[in-house]
Amino acid sequence: MVDIGLNPFQVGILKCLEPVTIFTTSPIWGSIADKFNVRKGLLILCALGSALCFPLVILVPPVNLLETDEVENTSMRDMQVRNFSDVYGPSGQYLNVSENPGLVNREEWKPSIFTQASLITFTLIGILTLIDNIFVAGFLPLLDSSTMELCRRYPGTSYGGQRWLGAFAVVVFSPIAGFLFDWFENSDINLGDTYFLHSKYLPSFVLFTILMLVSVIPVCLMEVLPSKASPSISRELLVLFKDLHIVLTFVLFIVVGMCKGIVVAFLFIYLEELKASSMLMSLSLVITCLAETPCLIASGKVIEKLGYEVVFASGLFAYIVRLLGYSLLENPWMVLLIEPLHGVCYGLIWPCCTEYANHIAPEGMSSTLQSLAHAAKAGVGTIA
Repeated sequence: MVDIGLNPFQVGILKCLEPVTIFTTSPIWGSIADKFNVRKGLLILCALGSALCFPLVILVPPVNLLETDEVENTSMRDMQVRNFSDVYGPSGQYLNVSENPGLVNREEWKPSIFTQASLITFTLIGILTLIDNIFVAGFLPLLDSSTMELCRRYPGTSYGGQRWLGAFAVVVFSPIAGFLFDWFENSDINLGDTYFLHSKYLPSFVLFTILMLVSVIPVCLMEVLPSKASPSISRELLVLFKDLHIVLTFVLFIVVGMCKGIVVAFLFIYLEELKASSMLMSLSLVITCLAETPCLIASGKVIEKLGYEVVFASGLFAYIVRLLGYSLLENPWMVLLIEPLHGVCYGLIWPCCTEYANHIAPEGMSSTLQSLAHAAKAGVGTIA
């Protein structure tokens, strides 16, 4: 977003949209799915919506293409110039304001947060991001609840035993995406004069669109079991959250979301400051997925043997060690030694959250509880 001319303030607002949207809309998706027993239809809708909406972001024109050089009704008070000697040369042949500080009040000068051009770009990206986040907020918890229902029907299977395939996909496609990113940025390929065809992010958007559309196929073929709708979802939730143990568990969900949000939001920014390449960042994703895969596969047995509380505590301790390790980094390549902790941070604790939400869900409310758990982890936790 910074590359297309948005300032950090605008980027911050856009980044806040995702957790806020998840927190507000995810429970709605789950409630609709349970109330009308339309989980599969909503899954397909959310997958197609995200696949078709998010790629449109690359079509938004950068700020510099919307800016003009025309100046109307401009006064010295409106001009964002601190030192005219920087414009006319060091000798200030025409006017040297630095020698007359009274002409410019530097203490009152502040750059504009929203120019007309940046406001257009910001608004367009904001609308597309909001719509995409609404679809994503429904897709993930509905997929989790469908997976848990299938695991319940087929004994011997577990959520983590299915989820590791997603980690495998990241292992395969992360280095491919990183390679395409660096290759396209440094290539001299001529795709025409349209601005978005020259964006270094174009391969990522194309790859995302293809994979999301492909994901619709297994969703259509997936067996989604019908369930008996709860007569009153709100009444069931009120009874459920009278249990202090369940309330405290959802507080833990929020803490887990906070830890994950810190890593997702700041790790790559930190690595960029350490001059890490796109390939290194992709490799870090590969390491995290390689670490989480065996943990996901074994998560069902680990949770059964140790219990939810011990797994939660282990995951939070791993996050403490992981974040402390990041703070001590000097060489960006050393991050590859820290990322294996993701195996516990995600590979164990995330299935624990998902299985617990399914465990406490009243009959006919699995999608609602998964949506609430997702809202706590990816919504409230990330906001906090």
